[in-house]
Amino acid sequence: MLNSLRACCAQRLGLAVFGVLLWIGAQAAPPKADDPDLQRVAQFRLDDQVMAKYMKAQQALMQAAKTHPELEAQEDPGDAKTLDETVARINKQPVLRAALASAGMGATDYVLCSFAVLQSGVYAWGVQSEGQKMWAKIPPGIPTENTRWVIAHKAELEKLKAMSGDGG
Repeated sequence: MLNSLRACCAQRLGLAVFGVLLWIGAQAAPPKADDPDLQRVAQFRLDDQVMAKYMKAQQALMQAAKTHPELEAQEDPGDAKTLDETVARINKQPVLRAALASAGMGATDYVLCSFAVLQSGVYAWGVQSEGQKMWAKIPPGIPTENTRWVIAHKAELEKLKAMSGDGG
């Protein structure tokens, strides 16, 4: 019973983080000069070092959710309207802050990386589905180097997806 409760809490925390990610996914249009959040995501670069920390952070957050069921009752970062609000909500939770720190990542980089992975994943899926012609359809301001990184590291990202319990 306790294990199923912990699994449920881990899943709910994962869903909360995923909700935050959906916000940026819905915003996958080109970054606008008047949208500082999308500009910040567009300026964030994915690389091996960042993603190694991100993957460790995901593992640490999942472990935190399993060992701290009280997180379920905390304010949902997925309800935030801005990047700064999302970061602040994560930083208000010492367990989440500590989990990220154990991976060598702060809340700001974690949130930016999450959104950059999602945004780039949308375009990577398009390139893989539509072929090379899709590169021309990626709007100006969207970093194609992040999309290329996601395509080149598909296997690692699939492991991350499986690890987080998202089989779909």
